[in-house]
Amino acid sequence: MNAPIKESLDASRAREKKERETLFAQLAQAAGQVALNLGREWSLKPLANKLEDQQPHMRDVVNRDGRCISLSVPYYPGYNFDGKVHISGRFNYGPSELGISFPYNEKHPSIAVTLARGGAAIAKEIQRRLMPDYDRLTAMIAKTVRSHQAYRDAQQGISARLAAISKPAQHRFSHSGFSTYSSSSPYVDVRVSNGAVDVKITNLPESLAATILQLIADVQKPD
Repeated sequence: MNAPIKESLDASRAREKKERETLFAQLAQAAGQVALNLGREWSLKPLANKLEDQQPHMRDVVNRDGRCISLSVPYYPGYNFDGKVHISGRFNYGPSELGISFPYNEKHPSIAVTLARGGAAIAKEIQRRLMPDYDRLTAMIAKTVRSHQAYRDAQQGISARLAAISKPAQHRFSHSGFSTYSSSSPYVDVRVSNGAVDVKITNLPESLAATILQLIADVQKPD
């Protein structure tokens, strides 16, 4: 009996490439059907234009209101595909400067569904098992984003009004304060937090220090 012929490296790579392309095509087709079955507000997000930015193992289904459902199939050399498409919700945390992340006391909603069941069945599982928690958390995070943005805008308004007086260099200004400095004048650092302003001034001549202290004394209330 002849021994089985060992697959060459090139043949193995070609086979894996074909399997990968077939799997990604199945995922894209299922994701398109998911979008169709979730409703007319949903659509399949196209892959990135640049080849190096494309991730065909992951397809996003997006809603006009900003919600995004991600469907992915783990696939890499040596991995045996288990037939499941992994589905999770994406969240909009606003600009990174807001410092918002997923709530630490919550579980990130995700499910797994057999890919071969097709897009219509997958969409039903998404609606039944994923959407309740995803929509709840989306609303919660959106509320947090709005609150942080309102706080940031209020701080930035104070900083901008004070900066109009001091006229700091652009690179020394931020939504939370600014600083001014030159070798022939005092160093001024202004920080805004919770609607209050901290001003640190160093390298003052006595006359200017006296003027500032007198202004403060004039508005201070007695203990």
